[in-house]
Amino acid sequence: MNCNKPQKGGVYTTFCLLIIALGIVGAAPTPPLGRIILPGSVTTVHAPAALRPVDLNRRIEFMVPLKMRNYAEMLARVARGQIITPQEMLQKYYPLEADYQAVTSWLTGQGFTITKTDPNHLGIFASGTVRQLQHVMQVNFGRVSVANKVYVSAVTAPSVPASLAPLVLGINGLQPHIKAHKHSHRVPMESTRIVSTPGQFAFPSPQTANRPPYLVGEILKAYDANGLGLTGSGQKIAVVIDTFPNDSDLTSFWSINGVNQDLSRIEKVQVVSGTLPAAGGEETLDVEWSSGIAEFAGVRVYATTDLSFPHLDEAFQAILNDIPTEPELHQVSISLGLGENFVSPSQLQTDAQFFASMAANGLSVFVSSGDSGSSEGGITQVSYFASDPSVTAVGGTRLTLRSTSGIATDETVWNDIEGASGGGVSDFFARPFWQTGVGVPSGSTRLVPDVASAADPETGALVILNGDQAQIGGTSWSAPMWAGFCALINQARANVALAPAGLLGPKIYPLLRTTAFRDITTGGNGAFHAGLGYDLCTGLGVPDVGVLLQPLTGGPIPPPAPTPPQFGQIFDPPPGSVLPSPPVTFSWSSGDATAFWLIVGDGRDIQGTDKAGSSNIFSSGQTGGLSSIVSNLPTDGRTIYVRLWSKLGGAWFEPPQDYVYTAATANVLPPFISPPSGAYKRRVVVSMKSATPGATIRYTLDGSIPTTNSILYQSPFAITTKGITTVRATAFKAGVPDSPTAAATYTVRRR
Repeated sequence: MNCNKPQKGGVYTTFCLLIIALGIVGAAPTPPLGRIILPGSVTTVHAPAALRPVDLNRRIEFMVPLKMRNYAEMLARVARGQIITPQEMLQKYYPLEADYQAVTSWLTGQGFTITKTDPNHLGIFASGTVRQLQHVMQVNFGRVSVANKVYVSAVTAPSVPASLAPLVLGINGLQPHIKAHKHSHRVPMESTRIVSTPGQFAFPSPQTANRPPYLVGEILKAYDANGLGLTGSGQKIAVVIDTFPNDSDLTSFWSINGVNQDLSRIEKVQVVSGTLPAAGGEETLDVEWSSGIAEFAGVRVYATTDLSFPHLDEAFQAILNDIPTEPELHQVSISLGLGENFVSPSQLQTDAQFFASMAANGLSVFVSSGDSGSSEGGITQVSYFASDPSVTAVGGTRLTLRSTSGIATDETVWNDIEGASGGGVSDFFARPFWQTGVGVPSGSTRLVPDVASAADPETGALVILNGDQAQIGGTSWSAPMWAGFCALINQARANVALAPAGLLGPKIYPLLRTTAFRDITTGGNGAFHAGLGYDLCTGLGVPDVGVLLQPLTGGPIPPPAPTPPQFGQIFDPPPGSVLPSPPVTFSWSSGDATAFWLIVGDGRDIQGTDKAGSSNIFSSGQTGGLSSIVSNLPTDGRTIYVRLWSKLGGAWFEPPQDYVYTAATANVLPPFISPPSGAYKRRVVVSMKSATPGATIRYTLDGSIPTTNSILYQSPFAITTKGITTVRATAFKAGVPDSPTAAATYTVRRR
């Protein structure tokens, strides 16, 4: 590719910029005679270790993606709402059979094993040894350590014969240490939603109605999706994940929630051979909630054994291949992703082709926007797959319901110690023409997210996992929720002889600031803050499904949403941050308010969620100003809860604005380890987080106290060793005393 020459389409133009930004390795100034280097196939590897002789015989699974034809034309048709048949896709847009065979023949001629072919010609899946790849593709490998596991990965870019280079996007999968992450988090139960009764399995406890963890019926009511006469009948939802949920967990979940689902409507497709991991939570959350929201819809689970990108691409390929024989398959739920800048450009382009092809075939793809707020891995960036223009990116909120009626009393951007709603500006994809409206910032690249719904694990979902109650959240909850809503919408469209909704973006952005969406105007995810209209935390807002159905089934556009009163919002210290040492000045915007009341304490009772009087109150008083100094705050790292009331038109505005901070401390704050200590079946996936900005986490698995030489925590890791494992973690930051050591003990059982 000539980066000095304008390219067709925003994806390919920005591709050149991304190569420069990433510092892609291996782009030799003079490629070998008759060969072309494919620099977009790899990302930079820092300080790889040398290979051992035994590593040369290790097999690497990889994929060779081919370029689609007339791609820009196809994208334009999809954006106009057209659905293209699989036959026309093959005739006009998918790669040519001759080109596909040319690449396949070269691979087999070089001794590689073809593991899977594609009737749509989008990619060839193959495997070979490191020795073969080094020789044939002239690529160097090294040993790379990630999350306490060593991978053999490419450290230079591959090359292919010059005759084949124009046909392919790159060589994907040469860096197996790069994997997608799940966007879910398990937390201790807020309340017991289920009480056992002799002779019965369980039933929802009325004493905890409309309190977390939420039930399906409560979420349906909160988003006006109940009482519509819609069940998802005639629809099917695809879920892409690494393994299958337990049937017994599904039936228990449906029974508890009063959902009329049935195992006959759950289909399991293992797209990658091998041993599937045990159910760990994500797959169960996705299937239970998508099947619960749309209780008569089918759910087709595509299991990939792991979250490597070539294996996920096999699932995407399988979905496309299934379209002719699965006429009810119109929704896809994906609760996975990775920071956009950590994914190779060729991988981004490959999956963009898959998602565009799904949209062309009338599929609506919902992807969780990520749980790291406005940054991932210390970089301000968005999560991919969510940043793809052919998907609907779903952000997350913190939802509070009135206990008596179940009506939403407060909904803000999700942002707490567990994570935050992913959002921001793509560095790779051009902004689609339809991404416009009130609040949409200026610029030329894709914005994330598009929409939102409940996500905060602290106000999370009830999940039955391995026979036990669990409270789980994250934008991994939001995506299958929206897939379920879409199944209801597509059922309604079918009832009036309309085609499936397909790509939602062009259909829903004209509804911005109408009553089809409830605008989320408070909170932030780090670099970005909620506001009137579109924002980079919750997109258009959360749905009023009953109203949204009207324009999506041929009815008129709903009336404009009333302009909400402008209440005061704290902007300094930044919400969710660690407070400076006292005195601390809290400052807020004025809005339309004439007076304010600030309450600062160390218990949730000041925010109405715990028993009154359970916290220390450090400040409480009315003021007509726009700031208040609090001088008696503790410095022990405890959680600080803040509530700001605004007086509008002579009355205190409901609901008030709530914020959470961490008190200053003389030490780095201890890491938070999730899930909590306990017994787990076959495996447990451990994640860690530090509330101290700039701190790194080191951990041990043998019970010893971590030091600066212990294992560096980079991403969640699995413990599969049978028996008891004690994880200890310490946070470190230069110039600040080390944190106290946090610990969690896990018992892994084989049965």
